[in-house]
Amino acid sequence: MSAIDEFKDKLQTYFDAGTPIICIDSFDRYSVIDTLNGEFGREYEIVQYRNKGFLTFAKDGVTLPDLDSTPADLPRALKYYVNYRDRKDNSSGSKPGILILNEIQPLLDQMECWLKLQEYAQNIQEFNDGLRKDRSCDVRIILLCSRFALPPELEPFVTLLHFPAPDRDEIQKILLDFLTVRGEEPKDIDADFYEVVKALQGLTAFEIKGILAKAHANGPMIGKDGLDFINQEKQQIVRKSGLLEMIRVRESERLVGMSALREYIQSYKAVFEHIDLAERHQVSVPNGIMVFGMPGCGKSLSAKFAAQTYNMPLLRLDVGKMLGKFIGESESNLRRAIHAAEAAAPCVLWIDEIEKAFAGVGENSGAGDVTTRMFGYFLTWMQEKESAIFIVATANKIEKLPPEFLRKGRFDEIFKVDFPTRKERREILMSHVLSRCPEVDDIDWNAVLAAFPADKRDKYSGADIEAVVKDAFRNVFIENLESHGTRESSYRRIATKDLVKSAKEVVISYDKERYADLEKSFKKLEARNASV
Repeated sequence: MSAIDEFKDKLQTYFDAGTPIICIDSFDRYSVIDTLNGEFGREYEIVQYRNKGFLTFAKDGVTLPDLDSTPADLPRALKYYVNYRDRKDNSSGSKPGILILNEIQPLLDQMECWLKLQEYAQNIQEFNDGLRKDRSCDVRIILLCSRFALPPELEPFVTLLHFPAPDRDEIQKILLDFLTVRGEEPKDIDADFYEVVKALQGLTAFEIKGILAKAHANGPMIGKDGLDFINQEKQQIVRKSGLLEMIRVRESERLVGMSALREYIQSYKAVFEHIDLAERHQVSVPNGIMVFGMPGCGKSLSAKFAAQTYNMPLLRLDVGKMLGKFIGESESNLRRAIHAAEAAAPCVLWIDEIEKAFAGVGENSGAGDVTTRMFGYFLTWMQEKESAIFIVATANKIEKLPPEFLRKGRFDEIFKVDFPTRKERREILMSHVLSRCPEVDDIDWNAVLAAFPADKRDKYSGADIEAVVKDAFRNVFIENLESHGTRESSYRRIATKDLVKSAKEVVISYDKERYADLEKSFKKLEARNASV
């Protein structure tokens, strides 16, 4: 069963249950309305209200004369619609109604509007419970909007439903129809054709048609140039979401140490390089990994390393921007972020400080309800996603995450990142120095490591070691500038003594209490050590 068919079944179930208001979260309202008309147009009278202030009878493009001059504001429009339904009550063959409120989000900020909608929803509920007889309330209200922020007073009457993106077969049909209309139907469905289909996965039907039109105007659509153009358009969708940031991965940002984590990420390189072939041989696309540990120890570098290894774009999800103040806003933001990520697939999705999004799951509060719904949606998406998205979730305080999130099977593997070992401290130190000054060959690395204070030597994070190197290079530059001005030919290079001096002076970020809490998590959770 396709995702669209599942959507239709769920919607029919909500209709049968008498749900007063159904919020359909979609980025493609045209496809939603087409689906409603095609699937439910015979059994229901479908009427659409738009925020410009007119009602239309959404069947065969016919406008109902007595609804054509509806007042502009929502309260009067609802009253007008109820009167219209009352007039139809005695007519033969009267059908239950579906009232589509299309893109009315700005109106819901007005108390008069949501109060009137709440009143009508209450009347519909009473009709479904047998407490009212007027068939003007034999109606299902559809709130259709790409971004919801509902007043709390409407929450008891509302059910949220997501309209899915087309699957691969549906995308193939859209592409074939597009080419056929233009007289370019391919004689054979070849690998290049399937590459275009794969590139369009995760997009709505409306977005696909728009991108195809632009790509066709730009030149040949099937082939490398067409694919490049489609990928550029997909990047636009990511940027416009406002929730995802495209991270540029620099060559100098290398994951040093953490051999077990590096080997694990590299083990999936062949799968992502030949993903279609892997799927045909029943190889599952990996979901991703959870990485937790002390700040500054390389968690973010693991996401960048994955993007480098798989040669895929790196998207960072801004958890703070997801959380909204209205009912449904946070969930809608999460869906928009996931939609943008799927549009950019194949990609690495880095969710930094994931505990900020899902802390409080199960709590008996409004905020707890929101995070529980977000959590449920995210888990369902992880389990059912078909797009090539490798998730790297990083956390500092894993004890704040719900236990079910950390069960085996949610992520392919969970890694704990501790302070680097002596060998890793040496590798990190060398990496930062040589990336800045590759010609240096006379540093006594052991002397620098020995200069770290003995009582805290094993509590230096990778970020602390980088700070030592940065401090040393800055001090040498200032000394050169004071001695020789801008005569660079006279400048001396970094030396062992400079690094030793900085190692003795730099204040590390070690937090004893925080590390004690983290060690408890290490012992409690069955996680792999990233360094072993």
